[in-house]
Amino acid sequence: MAPLLKIFIQWLPALPGTLRSPSHGQSTVQVQPSFSKANQQQQPIAVTQTVHGKTSHSLELETKQISSVSWGKNHLDIFGYNGENLTHKYWDGYQWNPSGHELEQLGQGLVTKPVSISWGTGRMDVFGLNELGTILHQYYDGTAWKPHHAEFEQLGKGCNPSYGIAAGTWGPDHLDVFCRDPNDDQVLHQYYNGRRWSELEPFGGDVSIGPRVVSWGENHMAVFFLDHDGEVNQRYWDGSQWSSEWVTFTNPKEYQFDTLTVSSWGENRLDVWAAERKSGLWHLYWDGYQWSEWECLSGPDDEPVDHVGVASW
Repeated sequence: MAPLLKIFIQWLPALPGTLRSPSHGQSTVQVQPSFSKANQQQQPIAVTQTVHGKTSHSLELETKQISSVSWGKNHLDIFGYNGENLTHKYWDGYQWNPSGHELEQLGQGLVTKPVSISWGTGRMDVFGLNELGTILHQYYDGTAWKPHHAEFEQLGKGCNPSYGIAAGTWGPDHLDVFCRDPNDDQVLHQYYNGRRWSELEPFGGDVSIGPRVVSWGENHMAVFFLDHDGEVNQRYWDGSQWSSEWVTFTNPKEYQFDTLTVSSWGENRLDVWAAERKSGLWHLYWDGYQWSEWECLSGPDDEPVDHVGVASW
């Protein structure tokens, strides 16, 4: 059976921040923050869980920009921040915990959207930045939050907190974190090899949008960003080393993209989704042998694209 892929497009003028993130199996969660038209202040985030196409649970969360991750069947975790703490709510296969509108309060000091990833059953890692641009890290090892329930581990210093971070994993005991240098907009990189964290290192590039990170399988990872000309750039890990330089993909018809999303639905498959509000949504993919040509999925006569989210199950 061929892999299934869903594309979620946020059209303007839609409510910002729509996100759907699947758990394992046929369960989908839709997360949508709402904004007051009068003052643009964020209201509680509405979360709706759909199983086999039917709405089964819904709740509201008093939190800001969120991310979600699943580490196994019937497990789904949602993270946000409330201005003081990383906040957490999880689905255990039967119900949302903590119950009602309550949220678990985790580490303090986060000022960016949390990024949550999992390398396998019972393991979750959450990253963000503090106001000084220091990478914050907290993880769940299957029994408890580390280094402490209410405390982040501090990693590399020197990221631009205005743009947040990206994080990925290609297998157990391997974590990669990427952010932007506040001085020259190049990518910065820090990694965990199962024994220790590296130093935060320069990774090159000239970033306007991103970085974005994706893995299609063990020992394989790719990092993308949009440069200041609106073109897609890529570096990749081939199992033993990073490609030596950034490769730039020429945009179709000299468009300048301003939205970028990357995804993978299986081994040797990468998908790049890029949009420019006047030119619509475009798609590029790697099939294990070569990159495709750009294909247009929506044109200039359609509603402008503001954000693209992609999920595979």
